[in-house]
Amino acid sequence: MNNSIEELLDKAKEAYENKEYEKSIEYLDKVIFYNGDSYDLYHNRGLSKLNLGLYEEAIKDFDRAIELGDDTTGSYYDRGFAKLNSGNYEEAIEDFDKAIKLEPDYVDAYNNRGLTKENLGLYEEALKDYKKALKLDPNNEFARENVKRTKEEYGLK
Repeated sequence: MNNSIEELLDKAKEAYENKEYEKSIEYLDKVIFYNGDSYDLYHNRGLSKLNLGLYEEAIKDFDRAIELGDDTTGSYYDRGFAKLNSGNYEEAIEDFDKAIKLEPDYVDAYNNRGLTKENLGLYEEALKDYKKALKLDPNNEFARENVKRTKEEYGLK
């Protein structure tokens, strides 16, 4: 059985890398059926669902990964990103906050927390997050554009 699980994991990884997210989910479903207590499995399946725009399903997988002990920035950040995309802004901010607490230099978490705050009309707070992301990574074009756009659109400094 171990050989077939390893084989399924390899196939799931290969499918994911080839952007064949449905196939990746199929392989991971099988592995979870046989060995469902691994947070990595749920996190990886959540990533495939996230890439397919299946935000609510992805959130459930990230929830399960966290329940099973995944206390890395990845599951919190990815769950926050799914919540941002599904319009659940307050909870998205909580997840981005947790990711930043775990990894204070997480540029993407600042950028996406800023986007979330912007969606809530918290423009000055959003600008602070974009500026923090740009300070952490001066070459980050996403952060640079967000700072520029936010200043122009909302008349901020």
